Amino acid sequence: MTTMVQTMPISTSSLTPYRMHLLRMHRSCEPVTPPATEQTADEAARRARLGFSAVGHFMPAMAKGERRRSRIWRVLQIVLAVAIVAAVFLAVIPQIADYQDVWGILAALTGFQLFLVTAVAIGNLVTYWLQSIAALPGLTLRMAAVQTQTTTTIANTVPGGGAVAVGMSFAIFRSWGYSDGDVARYTVVTGIWNTYIKLGLPVIALALVAVEGRANRQLALASAVGVAALLVSIGLLALVLWKESFARRIGSGVQRPVRWVERRFHRTDRKDWGNAAARFRRDSVDLLRRRWVWLTLATILSHLTLYAVLLVALRVVGVSQSEVTWIDALAAFSFARLVTVLPVTPGGVGMVELSYIGTLVWAGGARTDVVAAVLLFRALTYFLQIPLGAVTYLIWERTKDRWHRQDRRTTSQPRRRVPARAAG
Repeated sequence: MTTMVQTMPISTSSLTPYRMHLLRMHRSCEPVTPPATEQTADEAARRARLGFSAVGHFMPAMAKGERRRSRIWRVLQIVLAVAIVAAVFLAVIPQIADYQDVWGILAALTGFQLFLVTAVAIGNLVTYWLQSIAALPGLTLRMAAVQTQTTTTIANTVPGGGAVAVGMSFAIFRSWGYSDGDVARYTVVTGIWNTYIKLGLPVIALALVAVEGRANRQLALASAVGVAALLVSIGLLALVLWKESFARRIGSGVQRPVRWVERRFHRTDRKDWGNAAARFRRDSVDLLRRRWVWLTLATILSHLTLYAVLLVALRVVGVSQSEVTWIDALAAFSFARLVTVLPVTPGGVGMVELSYIGTLVWAGGARTDVVAAVLLFRALTYFLQIPLGAVTYLIWERTKDRWHRQDRRTTSQPRRRVPARAAG
């Protein structure tokens, strides 16, 4: 099927000079059509998506400007990330503890101590795979391992890598036969659940400190406000999932203050958050109705096992319960997790280490021991994942055709491979 693209001739013999001038102005803004007299429907649709049918040759210029600004912003992100990491590891941490003393502590660890903390770290990795399995029906453990480790490596090494990791998730899941709807639902649901845990852990830690009797009035008040805010947000999510009308109202209501801020910075978001909330409800309500318990348990388990790695690292290097209690360690862990919400550096490297060290030293830990424990913890949970993700990427490249889903059960129709039709 083809669509004919024709231009209507316009007689200019009877036009006044002023009207000729208007005609020339009009023609300069007309859509640019291809030189051929006909084009396929696919080509017409592609050109329409690029904006030729709406704003003509101005659209590519606008896209070029956006790409240029995006490149500048990416360069600034890289420069800022490198500056922060260099400042933290070369200037700030050496003022807290001497690296030679830190290395002496780590080198003195026994084989059993290293095995213990490594085993807990490996167990933590597996819990992330279980969360993916809970959020995406039909996913196997090995598939979850490949996808999780590959995208984690991207997020941990590329400035602004979270967005790149999402794109990689789409590529991996599509190669296995999952539809875009499946992947979008997986991304949104796991993101919401992880955010709730990150926001809830500091509240729980503050509440435990208050119960222990070590909190002042300000900390107790902050804990109460945090609990109230968390309960309100959970209630809003429940309303979003309950009725589509609530979803639209809540989405639109949340967008209003965001749009006010955007107008102050001359930024505009053309997306309708009300429609987005309604679409999320339609796509996710069936999945969450059947799997919310397993998804919640897997998400909590992944964060608690990560905390366990930190606690074991503190104990094996010699930070005792009398110096830093398990509640203090939980508070340090929960507030450091909040730092990762703001992706200033890839994986929060530099910022996260500084947050852990500052909080644990403030809680009573010896500086050198705390720095040794934090570097051991980050080596196992951050740096070790980078080469592991490179390996899982190679596994995906070699197995993506063999792992393509045929009959796995899913909540939406699988994406089928359609053979390319011959031209003509």
